[in-house]
Amino acid sequence: SWPMFGGSPSRNMVNLLETNLPVAWSVEEGKHRHIKWEAALGTKTFGSPIVARGTVFVATNNANPRDLNQAGNKAVLMAFREADGKFLWQHLHDFPADPVFQDVVSQGLLSTPTVDERRLYYVTPACEVICADCEDGKICWRCDMMKEFKVVPFHCNICAPLVYCELVFIVTGNGVDHEGKVVSPRAPSVVALNKHTGQVAWQSGLPGKNIIEGQWSNPTLALVNRVPQIIFAGGDCVLYSFAPETGKLLWQCDCLPGGRNKDANRMDNYIVCTPVVVGDRLYVGLGVHPEHSN
Repeated sequence: SWPMFGGSPSRNMVNLLETNLPVAWSVEEGKHRHIKWEAALGTKTFGSPIVARGTVFVATNNANPRDLNQAGNKAVLMAFREADGKFLWQHLHDFPADPVFQDVVSQGLLSTPTVDERRLYYVTPACEVICADCEDGKICWRCDMMKEFKVVPFHCNICAPLVYCELVFIVTGNGVDHEGKVVSPRAPSVVALNKHTGQVAWQSGLPGKNIIEGQWSNPTLALVNRVPQIIFAGGDCVLYSFAPETGKLLWQCDCLPGGRNKDANRMDNYIVCTPVVVGDRLYVGLGVHPEHSN
């Protein structure tokens, strides 16, 4: 079972439970093949496959459409039977016509889904939170964050949702426009939704107008002395910790303590990576997104 990005709410990908895993493999015939089944996807797949309830869920694009009546650039979530790779169902989502999305329309679905009990949660590039039934793919509820919260993403949303107790936590992806201006500084950067209904439990506007470019990290759960915290890596290169039930800010840590860049030709670091919690410590990498010109 691998029900979410990172494997668990602490997002620590080190697996201490499984044994006798292959350390070498190949897709070609030969010694290290270790391939049980194969299934065709699109031409690009971001995030990681999710395995839960006997099903493998994968985000991809629509370059190899399984439904010829649904051709063109779309964000696609596919479901396969874990036992033999049989294709079960898929969801397809259109990209908005807004120019802000045009740089990513060929990338497909960028959000790694999260499975909690019988339900699956993911976010479309257009910032729509989807809750679906794992068995048949039926959509239980959806929340359009651009409509509900006035979120304006920089290119897209890639959040891998976090589910804890009765809430699902989402990084909205609010960011700048092509001129580098935060268009909607009052829009929330983090929202907590009821996992059964999609109703808003709380939201936070941090970091507001201080977003450097985009917000592509994922929320993480920390348990410190059995007290839960939701860790959010803000687009201002600041880590924020919230109380899960109320959204109360518990602490924050500026990861650019030397001050912000005053050179317009250089960009400050911001956090793209997902924070990882091990014991009472939190680890996070810094840096702008890998394809940035700087």
